[in-house]
Amino acid sequence: MVREQWEDLKAAINVPTLRTLTFHQLWANMLVQYTDEYALVLRLVVISLLIPADTSECERIFSLMNDLKTTERNSMGQQNLKNRMLWHIMG
Repeated sequence: MVREQWEDLKAAINVPTLRTLTFHQLWANMLVQYTDEYALVLRLVVISLLIPADTSECERIFSLMNDLKTTERNSMGQQNLKNRMLWHIMG
């Protein structure tokens, strides 16, 4: 059933008006207009869009943590480090 929906969805996307949309615009449009027709495939699309494509965000967090907790500030407890990281990210 998923494969049938996928084949039908590919045909629906191959319309000139949809082909001009950006990647994010296309899937936002598909999720709004075709949720009932392609529920199974669009559920998989949503899951795949939520998975990060790279680890850069995680690497930035670790870099921030290393910057905040330097050798001079080693006495800083975990709760203080967490609070400073949250303050730095939100600020």
